[in-house]
Amino acid sequence: MRRYWTQVHNWVGVLITPPLAIIFFTGIVLFFHDALYQWEFGRQGQLTLPQAMDQAANRLEQQGILKEGGSLSFYPAEEGGFPLMYYGGKGYQAILADGTVLKDAIRGNAGRTLLNIHDSLSLPMGLYLAGLVAVLMLVLLINGLVVHWPNLKRQFQQYRPDSAKDKWLDLHKLVGIASLPYLLMYAITGAAFCLLVLYQALLLMGPYQGDRSALMNDMGFAQVPQAAKVAAAQLPPSALLAQSQALLGAQPNRLTIGPWKDQNQQVIATSSRGRELVETREIIFTPGAKAPLSDIRQDNMDPSRLIYGAFVALHYGHFGGITLIWLFSALGIACLGMLFGGALRAHGRLPKSGWLYHYNRKSLVLAGSLPLGTLALLLAARYLPMDSPARFWAFPWVFWVVTLLPVLWPMAVGTGRRRVACLWWTGGLFALASLGSIALKQGPELWAWALALVAGTLVLGAGAALLTRRLSPPAS
Repeated sequence: MRRYWTQVHNWVGVLITPPLAIIFFTGIVLFFHDALYQWEFGRQGQLTLPQAMDQAANRLEQQGILKEGGSLSFYPAEEGGFPLMYYGGKGYQAILADGTVLKDAIRGNAGRTLLNIHDSLSLPMGLYLAGLVAVLMLVLLINGLVVHWPNLKRQFQQYRPDSAKDKWLDLHKLVGIASLPYLLMYAITGAAFCLLVLYQALLLMGPYQGDRSALMNDMGFAQVPQAAKVAAAQLPPSALLAQSQALLGAQPNRLTIGPWKDQNQQVIATSSRGRELVETREIIFTPGAKAPLSDIRQDNMDPSRLIYGAFVALHYGHFGGITLIWLFSALGIACLGMLFGGALRAHGRLPKSGWLYHYNRKSLVLAGSLPLGTLALLLAARYLPMDSPARFWAFPWVFWVVTLLPVLWPMAVGTGRRRVACLWWTGGLFALASLGSIALKQGPELWAWALALVAGTLVLGAGAALLTRRLSPPAS
């Protein structure tokens, strides 16, 4: 029976390694979403946040998108409020600090593209595939514990670097055991998000008859009230922003106003609360009021929303500050090492004539090229003009082309597979180093990219030399 479960572990592990590597790596990059947003959209400030909000509302009204009875939502960035994303009923737009308007803030946004790749692998029904991968990951973790439980203590202390086969197996086991709570947390929360979306879809098709607002209200998420269809004077968003700041004592990270120009208008504002597990504080108030109608915190939150908020906080590392972000990132990189170790161990045991062997070999190269695909996407996001049509179709093609190119490269399927994989992994480390230097703001970003370019060129040259070099026969 134990031998049977070992085979199941090996087969399923090999099959889900590519999507799991993509999900893990994009998740690590998305931990630093604020720094990535500033890298992509950072501009010299010419507008204040209140001015940008008023301009956005006026523009939507002139375009006929924001009408009486509608709603308008703003999503200021954590640092300084820019880029300011907003939604008035027809697509997300964004305003940058210099006044530049991004007409499609989803398709023209590298951070959102990475989030889409992380959540759904850019596939139409990919969210359910990602959820299935999370469920299979949970099964593999439990399966691995059951298989190795009798010798768990000995295997935790065992590492055999002299054996080419055994060292990868030992690395796989060691990292898996050491990071087990972290892996379990991500498997459970990832699967829960997928199941929750499926559960909501079934409820909308069933008892709620497509009424998403009623469903979200029952789950504890506040929604703007129905319009009374009685016209009322509309305060500018800048005035409502100032009112929300006074009531919250902080800048909101979401401000929803609705119904627009209606007697029943209310404003929903949320802000971060620091290092609590569920950090969101949410207030609802009427324009001009001195006190909020409701003030939702962690201690008085609806249970369903509290559970969901806790899952989100655990999954995205929203609590604990930058220290926790770096800890989660290090654990994520270690888990990528666990995937590599398992794939390399399987590579030595699978029949070389089988399709699974070739699938596993290409999976290794794919995992090694992920950092360069991400780097290419971020470079395109930074330097493609905001009004360029190419910006809206280039994402996520840039990521997938650069990531899959070495997989389809003829050398990746020949005898130089391991060398090619090592080349791309090493190049990926330099890509990570450049991203880290930008995230930490330890120096001018120009120097960071120059260093990455020089180092990457040296690595590519060394890799080309390795690929073309022929081993000389041993001396007699």
